Amino acid sequence: MHLGVALRPRDAWGRPQVGPVRGADQPFWASRLYGPGGAPRPVPFGQLTAEALGDAITACLSEPSHRRRAVELARGIAAEDGTASLLARIGSESNQ
Repeated sequence: MHLGVALRPRDAWGRPQVGPVRGADQPFWASRLYGPGGAPRPVPFGQLTAEALGDAITACLSEPSHRRRAVELARGIAAEDGTASLLARIGSESNQ
């Protein structure tokens, strides 16, 4: 999978994810999955081997907490109104 800005919540959240991390914004998005417990530790591209990827996939599928946490995160994201928050912030900044 590609861990970049194209990683939309409806595509990923709610399911634990595994993804090799190469560069650009991928470390950020990988941390957004791993940090809160919705995915196993990311695999840096330079350390990517069949064994490392297999271990990550096994962890993803065998650890129930990854699935539970991914579902919790998906619910929280679905309840957010990011556009309204952004517009309010822009409005408050422009009034200063």
